[in-house]
Amino acid sequence: MINDKVVAVTVTYNRVGTLAKTIEALKEQSYKLEKIIVVDNNSNDEHKNKLKDIEKSNDLVHVIWREDNLGGAGGFHYGVKYALEKYDSDWYWIMDDDAYPTKKCLEELLKEKENLDNIGFLAPAIYGIDNKEYQMYHHKLISENKVNDITAVEKYEDLDKVIEIEANAFVGPLFSKEAVKAVGIPDKGLFIYGDDTEYTYRVSRKLKGYVIKNSIINHQDPPYQGKVVAPESWWKEYYMFRNRFLFIDEFCESDKQKKESISVLKREIHRRILATLIKSHYKGFRKLRLRILKQSIKDGLNLNTGKTIDPATYIKEVKKIRKKLGE
Repeated sequence: MINDKVVAVTVTYNRVGTLAKTIEALKEQSYKLEKIIVVDNNSNDEHKNKLKDIEKSNDLVHVIWREDNLGGAGGFHYGVKYALEKYDSDWYWIMDDDAYPTKKCLEELLKEKENLDNIGFLAPAIYGIDNKEYQMYHHKLISENKVNDITAVEKYEDLDKVIEIEANAFVGPLFSKEAVKAVGIPDKGLFIYGDDTEYTYRVSRKLKGYVIKNSIINHQDPPYQGKVVAPESWWKEYYMFRNRFLFIDEFCESDKQKKESISVLKREIHRRILATLIKSHYKGFRKLRLRILKQSIKDGLNLNTGKTIDPATYIKEVKKIRKKLGE
């Protein structure tokens, strides 16, 4: 019989609707949790009031109220830190606030622990509930030059019962106490995008990461944005590139490899800069986009971390441009 203590950690920002579903799914697990830690990234008052009601009516739930929005990276950093110090759990179960583990998800993960060695994390297969397809792209290997993520297995049907991976999204990976003690906690300096890849890859350098086919977690699919990404979302692109420079710096094994990898990444950004200059759909927003892309290179090479672009301030700037353009 398994008697391991498991603490779940999730992070939320103005999404109490999906968060409530996540909490219910966690409460209904066939293998019972020690605690559910929710980090609120300074949501609006409406969200906070609803979350306070959830906390009051559920002894299993504890909310950490942040006075600033440090992104998913900061939220998971402080959530795991609290769980580690308060509960010294055997396992730490991390997931986004739009992920809903099936009833036996945790039980199926823990079933495999006796059959595996050097466990850093155990990850469930992720089913996209909107598109009705498994999100296999979340289970990853990392290219030798550290620039690209590679889907480990393309189709759920092709998964073995257990496969070894190098990185995974924060959609249900279960981290061992040994992993957290070996590599520490998630890096709050990444703010958003790539923090999950960095942490799981950091763990898999010391221990091993596995996907367990029979363990399933449901997950919202991201809304389809079309082929052209709206200016309101370009700040996300900034963090994607900046954090990949940081990833290269952390994990490349030699100065030569690091230099070559930086060149590859810069070429990709320069392709986007060129497209910004010549494609018509960037008209009116070219100056903004060029600034964002160039700043991703500058901040990445200078290893600048934290919330270097505030999404709220950035979106206000986009609105001003739209108003000026008469849109």
